[in-house]
Amino acid sequence: MDLIIVESPTKARTITKFLSGDYNVLATTGHLKDLPKSKLGVDIENNFKPDYIVVKGREKSIEEMVNSAKKNAIHEEVENLTTFELGDSQKLPFEDEFFDVVINECAVGIPDDSQKVLNEMVRVAKKGSTITIHESTWRKKLTEDEKNEISERYGTTPLEYEEWINMLNKAGVDEIITELEEWSKPEMFWKIRRDREVKSFADIYTRKELAALIGKVSNKYGEKGVKIALDNQKIFTKTVLDGKLGYCLYKGIKK
Repeated sequence: MDLIIVESPTKARTITKFLSGDYNVLATTGHLKDLPKSKLGVDIENNFKPDYIVVKGREKSIEEMVNSAKKNAIHEEVENLTTFELGDSQKLPFEDEFFDVVINECAVGIPDDSQKVLNEMVRVAKKGSTITIHESTWRKKLTEDEKNEISERYGTTPLEYEEWINMLNKAGVDEIITELEEWSKPEMFWKIRRDREVKSFADIYTRKELAALIGKVSNKYGEKGVKIALDNQKIFTKTVLDGKLGYCLYKGIKK
């Protein structure tokens, strides 16, 4: 079973609707770390360095995600080739020029400072090594109101193509090549089942699966929750089919 970790329960529920039982979708369930409430959370004598602590009750969420990753490594028979470490993407727990390749899968935009995440990716990469990110990207010029509404319903905040390129350049990534159209074809969003061919968004679920899903949402969130979920799915589908949103693979070399 493949593991997918996303930044919010909303996005986890949305993605689960489009995936078969071959995927285990987990959410970080909100902030895992925060500034302490009982004292000043920054060191004013050390460039206002934040003092993050694990949010009470989130310890289990962290443990579950790490354990799921380890189980998947065993299932794929790569447990002897992989290690899993907890860390802050804005301050990675690795030395400078440590890795030959650094990859981030749709998680650069989650923290408060996406530029700092890219800077850290470049810092821990060896000179001349490959830096790759796969991120939600706006494909059309939209108003800020449109972006905000879609982002809220989608569960993440995409950026424009030029914004990602500029941020990568600023971090120290050169010779950038991209794949936008290939990853943004509508069928890339619905051809996700292993058990059968899917020809459209409407074909992702069987009637039985859809009924079961609606029942679960209704039991937990009521009729209002079902309406919101269906509205979100409808708007997300139209956004993709209208060519407003896609994914882009950005690959470059550390200068």
